[in-house]
Amino acid sequence: MFLLLSNFVTAQSTTFQQAVDQGWIQLEARGLGGYQGDCLQLVLHNQHSKTLRVLITPGMVFKSQDTLYQDLILVDQEDFLLSPKQKKVLKINAYCCKMHRGGPDSSKVFTFEGTRSAELSLVADYLYRNALGKSNLVQPAIWAVSDNADLAGIWDPAKRDISQKLIEFVAKTTNRPVPWYRAQYAPQAPGPQMAKRPMMQIFSEWEFNLGQTDKLSLAIYDQDGKQVDVVMQNRDYTSGIYTFSFSYKTNKLPNGRYYYFRMHGEKSGLLKEKRIYF
Repeated sequence: MFLLLSNFVTAQSTTFQQAVDQGWIQLEARGLGGYQGDCLQLVLHNQHSKTLRVLITPGMVFKSQDTLYQDLILVDQEDFLLSPKQKKVLKINAYCCKMHRGGPDSSKVFTFEGTRSAELSLVADYLYRNALGKSNLVQPAIWAVSDNADLAGIWDPAKRDISQKLIEFVAKTTNRPVPWYRAQYAPQAPGPQMAKRPMMQIFSEWEFNLGQTDKLSLAIYDQDGKQVDVVMQNRDYTSGIYTFSFSYKTNKLPNGRYYYFRMHGEKSGLLKEKRIYF
C-alpha cells in the first residue's frame, strides 16, 4: 500500500491528450465489437523514463480508420499509473458518435482524435458525473449532439426525472428547445438506416385550466388542416386545473410530414396545439 501511494506521489501527472501529443505513450486502439458499452480496447505503452500518472476523461473521441464505420466517444474516466516501459491494456466504456455509419467489429482500428466539440464533451462529462455511463440513456443523448437526433428519444419511462433532467441539459447545451413530447423509436442495426428508423410512439402531458364544465377533444391534423385521427373525443371535465397524460402510436401515420395535436373545448374556449414532425 505504501509503495502504491509513493508511486502516485512521485509519478509525473499528465492528461491522456498530453501524453499522446508528447509521444510519452505509444497507443493502439481497437474495437471489441459493438458500438456501445465496453466496446473499445486501448493498449498503452509508456515510452517515458518516468512513471506516468495518466488521466483519461469523458468526451475523448476515437476515430475509425475505416470511414464506413462509427467513431467512438468515451463517457467514463480512468486514472492509472504506467511505470517506465510498462504496457497496459484497458477496456473502455464508449459509445457511437457517428450514427449514419456501420457498427464496428473487433477487427476495426481507431486513432485518437481528442475532443471533437465542446458540446459533446459537456454531455459526456454530465453522463459520467451523474453515474449514467452504463444506462440506456447514453446513446440517444450522444446522438442528439453528434448527429442532431431527436431530443425526445432521450427517454426511459422507468427513469422519468433523470430522463427529463438529461433532456433539459442536452437542450441547453445544444441551444435547442425542450420537446413537448417523449418518443420511442424502432430499434435497428447500426448503419445508414439507424438515422432513418421510424418513430413508433410518443408520450406527453398537457396542463390546462378550465373555468367551467366542458367537453374536451384531442385530435390530430395534417399540415393541410385535415383531421387524420382522434385521441380523445367529447370527454366531460368539470372546472379545475388538470394534467392530461396521453400516448399515441405514431407509426399509424405516414412519416415525412408535419402534424398538429389540437385540444379544444366546446364551451370554454380552451384551445391547445402542438406541432410534431414524423
